[in-house]
Amino acid sequence: MHYTLGLTANNILKNRVKRVVDAVEKIYSGSTDNYQHFVGPFAYKAETWEEAQNCYAKVEYTGKGMNVRFFVSNFES
Repeated sequence: MHYTLGLTANNILKNRVKRVVDAVEKIYSGSTDNYQHFVGPFAYKAETWEEAQNCYAKVEYTGKGMNVRFFVSNFES
């Protein structure tokens, strides 16, 4: 069985992708272009989880600004 679950952003996850977010924002800031960049998998373990899971981030710049989403999944990348 495969699963994908969205995660609420927190400081640990934000810090994990900060360099990518900064780079995308620098390149596309002021542009009307849309751009998506996926990061991962990287190991992430919330305090309540028994073990680390594969985490991914979608760093997206839309003409209106940055949009960063996090999710965990067991699909193969």
